[in-house]
Amino acid sequence: MCALLAAPRLAHADREPIFPVDIAVTSDEQGQVVDRAWIDAEMAAAERIYGALGFHVRIHQVRSIGTELAKIEDPRMRDRFAPMVTAHELNVFIVRSLRDNEQVGVYRGGVTWDSHTTPSKRYIILASSAFGSTLAHEMGHFFGLQPHSSVHNNLMSYDREDALVFLDASQQSIVKNTARYLRTSSTLNVLDWIDR
Repeated sequence: MCALLAAPRLAHADREPIFPVDIAVTSDEQGQVVDRAWIDAEMAAAERIYGALGFHVRIHQVRSIGTELAKIEDPRMRDRFAPMVTAHELNVFIVRSLRDNEQVGVYRGGVTWDSHTTPSKRYIILASSAFGSTLAHEMGHFFGLQPHSSVHNNLMSYDREDALVFLDASQQSIVKNTARYLRTSSTLNVLDWIDR
């Protein structure tokens, strides 16, 4: 009688990690500031960039967080998201509007924020006016890309067309190394693994 052996599980070196993304959506008098289709489009753009680099981003949960922080008019308001951060996940807070912290009268599509009240907490804040590659751009900052690029269509540039965005070889290396560090240090959990 022959015993069937289960196929061996691939070692992590042969698999790509999936990082969890916790999305918290604010509301205002018009209801939630974005719908699920908007969120899915932003996530798809991010997955196109980062999936090609050997790791993936997937929504772990989408939650509503009320109306209090729907309009970020003062930079100090950004720190009020820190207590809502879920540990070991990439946290994204979506608001109606996000005023720039340096330029008067300027609003941003997104920001990667290191809390001033809880320095160990880093998270992304997106405005509902953000366009398709804004989440991917902010994830670039989260994964270590600084400063902004001046190269047209570079993901880290303000001058880009969503369908054509790219990261150069140096940026790719930084992102891969940072993602590896965040995984191996358990700063970010791994939801699952994908076979290469």
